[in-house]
Amino acid sequence: MGESDSIYATQAAVGSRPASVIIANYNYGRFLAKAIESALGQTYPDTEVIVVDDGSTDNSREVIDRFDGKIRPVMKQNGGQASAFNAGFEASRGEIIIFLDADDYLLPEAVETACQFLVDPNVVRVQWPLRVVDEQDRPTGQVRPSKSLDEGDLRDQVIRYGPYGYNTAPGASGSAWARSFIGRVYPIGECGDKHGADAYLNVLAPLYGRIVKSACPLACYRKHGSNFSLGRLVIEKARRDLKRYDYYCELFVDHLKNQGVVKDIGEWKEWREGNPYYLWHFDAVETGQKLMNLIPCGEIYILAGQDDLGLPSWLEGRIHLPFTECGGHYWGPPMDSEAALLELEAKRGSGAKYIVFTSSSFWWLDYYSELNEYLASKCQCILRNERVIVYLLGESN
Repeated sequence: MGESDSIYATQAAVGSRPASVIIANYNYGRFLAKAIESALGQTYPDTEVIVVDDGSTDNSREVIDRFDGKIRPVMKQNGGQASAFNAGFEASRGEIIIFLDADDYLLPEAVETACQFLVDPNVVRVQWPLRVVDEQDRPTGQVRPSKSLDEGDLRDQVIRYGPYGYNTAPGASGSAWARSFIGRVYPIGECGDKHGADAYLNVLAPLYGRIVKSACPLACYRKHGSNFSLGRLVIEKARRDLKRYDYYCELFVDHLKNQGVVKDIGEWKEWREGNPYYLWHFDAVETGQKLMNLIPCGEIYILAGQDDLGLPSWLEGRIHLPFTECGGHYWGPPMDSEAALLELEAKRGSGAKYIVFTSSSFWWLDYYSELNEYLASKCQCILRNERVIVYLLGESN
């Protein structure tokens, strides 16, 4: 077979496979129409669109009714993301499956590109970065995740390091799946709450086939005020994900045993010690606990710069003073070292006994050299790690 014949054969194989876009919706009526239109507007002709409404109480039903005859609606009582994925999968016929969050939307070539990758029967998943937009569909210039996605045969790697031994996935809207793979791990499970159905698939995929990626974004992730993943504090999310990790390990072990690989539950410790996903979350939670132990309830602390850990909510019962501040809110970095020292003294005079720098403000200690020298010579550093630096200030002059 010549090169042109091979190309035509690949195109024929791609074009002969039906695809399903399953939109999982719960109270996202204000975004749902855009998601549906993006699925209906795919360049790949054999694409069915299934909309699963998980017991919404907003205007979602009215939005779904506007597309009567163009989509396949599945109306159900509220049961969570996994139950919505399962209901959509049961109603679908596609050999290629995309689970689209109702507040996101696909780019026109998403299904066609995914189908080209999934012609290979050894590929179980195609993933791509997500272009981040705001509530009005305006691009923010960001992509999610910011790091390059891994690809290839990751089976040995995840068996060695455990679940999530590879890069964090882009989210539900950033993947397409081979139906044959989902059928082998069906029903899709939850992770101890009503979310995490995409995590269930992410964890198991490397055990069943190759992961490939598109370098170009094929969908848009909408950043708004009620995102489940973005609307949580870093430390709060880390605590939740640590609880989920045991579930991932049990799931992982069960599927390995089904494949004839005996992996004892006791080896979780080994997985934790070498797993960057687990260690990152453990370190975040441990840092939060250390801060709670170091700063007694009722004490006042200064929080320098932007807060990237959600410390005021985490350190409940402590009083925080933004540095710098205007009307009680963070006002930006000081003009120079002199301004920084004046502000520090003013806050010490207000009773602050601690100053906390999170990783996003570590640069202050290089830029404001006199502030750094003062803290190093006059104050006690009581905690320093990759996330926070804490100084005990003592009494004001």
